[in-house]
Amino acid sequence: MVLTSQVFVDFVSQARVADVVLASDTRGIDWLRRKARPLLDCHAKLPDEQVPPLPRARIHLMEEFARLLGCAGQSLAYPQISASLSAQAHVRTLLQNEGLAARPLVVVHSGPTWLVKQWPVEHWQELTARLQGECGVTVVQAGLDSHSGDTARAPRIPGAHDWINRLSLEETAALLTQARLFIGVDSGLLHLANALRVPAIGLFGPTDPVCFLPPDGLSRALSNTSLPCIGCHHHADGPLHWRTDCPQQVQCMRGLGVDLVLKRCQALLS
Repeated sequence: MVLTSQVFVDFVSQARVADVVLASDTRGIDWLRRKARPLLDCHAKLPDEQVPPLPRARIHLMEEFARLLGCAGQSLAYPQISASLSAQAHVRTLLQNEGLAARPLVVVHSGPTWLVKQWPVEHWQELTARLQGECGVTVVQAGLDSHSGDTARAPRIPGAHDWINRLSLEETAALLTQARLFIGVDSGLLHLANALRVPAIGLFGPTDPVCFLPPDGLSRALSNTSLPCIGCHHHADGPLHWRTDCPQQVQCMRGLGVDLVLKRCQALLS
């Protein structure tokens, strides 16, 4: 049995790793947790999710979850997945019907995420315009507008084709397989792109990409490394910010320039 967020239920079911997959907000789930003792509870809390947040080591996310779930010490491999052929066909039809299939596709994801991990909307807008004008690509913004129980909303990117809330998770995976490039903040869609082996660029500030990305993908992480506080989320005394606040006005993300990101995009697109 696997318990996970509602948005992931169908995706986990299709992976065929469990006999039963239930949403964590299912009625009576706390009783079921006690009685059935699920094989995997995907809501194990990481140190920084505690209240107050605890120090988070600079170890990979997979290793952290392995420790929490009692399976540390095993060989861990970054996941590889694929989207179903039916979902890919559906997404190709959508792109064709909207006249978006003629040029190479770039998928972007601005959030929702913590405010301290967001890249400024004006940066996204400039990047989108230059990608479409200088690289001759189509830019589609994907993802959800918000997560269950979260007040954050996905910042809309002027100039990008807005596909937010339009696709299921599997259809989003299918969209990514059609893309020449994915660009996103530190979030679930970045993990999904990497697991699909889609060329991806992750924009990082308070979190350390070494702890999140596959080892062969670290060169595709971009950060404003000129700041001494970069990666402050992993400070030995605990995060030096919280999800909505930063004493440095989130300069790690604000100072990550469009020129740098565009140059990396051009290299991957070529």
